[in-house]
Amino acid sequence: MFTQLWDTLACTFFKVGRGTACSLILFVLLPHWIPSTARAEVIISEIMANPDEGTEWIELITTGEDTVTISNYELYDAVSSPSLILTLPEPTQLEKDTPLVLELPSAKLNNSGDSITIYDQNNNEITSVSFSESTKGLSWQLVSIQEKTYQENTP
Repeated sequence: MFTQLWDTLACTFFKVGRGTACSLILFVLLPHWIPSTARAEVIISEIMANPDEGTEWIELITTGEDTVTISNYELYDAVSSPSLILTLPEPTQLEKDTPLVLELPSAKLNNSGDSITIYDQNNNEITSVSFSESTKGLSWQLVSIQEKTYQENTP
């Protein structure tokens, strides 16, 4: 296999010229050598589990440069027994630098603490967040994307 690859590269160098061949090689191989920051990840950025008034809500953001289609993703809470909170309708998209706030249909999150897990349409876990007891009127907010740590907002 290596010999075939070498022959193909050598042939490309002679047919199109060194500069063009190098450009083609970099164009094909460079994306695999450099970790992509454009790959989008869906993240729960804020959780309102115990609102003063109104409904509970969850805010989602994405990392990377691309818009992510999250249609048919499912949100579950985990305390007591896993139960479906919400299925995202079609079409639902999450755009870079644009948080998406999902109002929950009823009081689903436990004020004494809970976990939220998001699954894609193939039932793959996308992200999961746990929080402890919630103070009325304060949300849980993401403080570090790398460590996925949250803290309750202060008034």
